[in-house]
Amino acid sequence: MKKLDKEILFKGIVVHGLKVGRKLGFPTANILVDNIDQLNVSNGVYVGKVYYDNKSYDGLVNIGIKPTFNLNEKKRTIEVHILNFNENIYGEHLTLHLSHFLRSEKAFSTQESLINQIQEDIKLAKSITEQSILV
Repeated sequence: MKKLDKEILFKGIVVHGLKVGRKLGFPTANILVDNIDQLNVSNGVYVGKVYYDNKSYDGLVNIGIKPTFNLNEKKRTIEVHILNFNENIYGEHLTLHLSHFLRSEKAFSTQESLINQIQEDIKLAKSITEQSILV
């Protein structure tokens, strides 16, 4: 885990995905941005804020090719699991503000190992966001 030297801010629209996160118990908003490859950000898992409807939410963001499920896919995607949030936001505009890099994206051998890692990522994200409130 590392605080980013320069915080990253971008906007996008929520689009339908394959619903894999939802099936695993971690629904995500798939974010469509213009020119994703021009974002100066590495593939991986990030912690940040999600701004929607004049409110901010903590989020866990994955940027990359989802190698566990898309072994031959090279198209980069952005998806965010918004903590403590359960609304239908398809077609809505979100702003993401990335503050911490948690880990590189990697392929998992089983869905169970991926679920376990996501649970750990969420714990770490909550710890980071709780500390950020105190600062």
